[in-house]
Amino acid sequence: MRKAIAILLAFAVKCVSQQPRVALSPVPFWPKDGVVTVEYDDQNIFYSPSTDELIIRYQQQGATVVQRIALGNQADPDYSVSVSRMGTNKYSYTYRVLNKPSAKAPLSDILVGLGEHDSTLAVQSSGAVSVKEDHALTHFGVPAELAPVLVDAKPPQPALAGPAPDTVDLVIQSQLRPGFVFAAAESVVDELANAHALSEVPEPLRSQAREKINSPWLHKQSITLGPRFGDLATPQAVAIDYLTNLTRLVRAGVLPKDSQFVSYITGMLQGLVQSEGSITIPAGLEEVLSKAVTPFEKEIAAALLMAFASN
Repeated sequence: MRKAIAILLAFAVKCVSQQPRVALSPVPFWPKDGVVTVEYDDQNIFYSPSTDELIIRYQQQGATVVQRIALGNQADPDYSVSVSRMGTNKYSYTYRVLNKPSAKAPLSDILVGLGEHDSTLAVQSSGAVSVKEDHALTHFGVPAELAPVLVDAKPPQPALAGPAPDTVDLVIQSQLRPGFVFAAAESVVDELANAHALSEVPEPLRSQAREKINSPWLHKQSITLGPRFGDLATPQAVAIDYLTNLTRLVRAGVLPKDSQFVSYITGMLQGLVQSEGSITIPAGLEEVLSKAVTPFEKEIAAALLMAFASN
């Protein structure tokens, strides 16, 4: 089985990573016609899903005032990732993030959260890139333990008088084995215009609006593949993590409930978890790539093979 795994690991699978997003708004939606019904008459802050703006509505000198705040969620990212092995205990994660034509604003930042600290970490990007240790994606609603390291990549600088770049290329080299990680995208916003609009809003409504602007639900979050597991991660812990995220993807409609691939690897991973440490390689792992049909399933299959190959 080890030989079969080694052969399969020679291939780097590249495809578009799916992007489930939780879009539960903590404030009412702004009506399309701009007319607020009686039931929401006491509300001052709204979200406009059609324009991705925060709408602040208040009374001033007997008149209704409406301020619009542009949010940093107006990019529409499309992730692709290829994962390949670099010798012993080293992996290369190559991302290309395209801002789709449907985006309302250019990309500002692409953020990828790593599952653990990694002293061997190396990153490069088509634009500026930075690594922030002990900086969880708490701003994006991601639990701290899931992203202790944050890679922040920006698009390349635009040419003079040219359009803003719509693609970010990022390479992360890490000893962490592949698993599901969180990513987030921010778009360019007119900070001066937002600051001016907020300065017109009276307190305490201004502070309440600032809290909503920084709410996690406003950002384009994705589940993609990336550096996740260190040497101390047991096979059972890896299996549980994959099972948890596969469930999320199915619930989000990214992976179909009736997928034979999902059914196969779910049973395979559950068998390893139930073994309580008596086995380290899931039974049937060598056949997992042959069960994958869609590009995303093939990506997950390749990641699984690499995640368990060193155990």
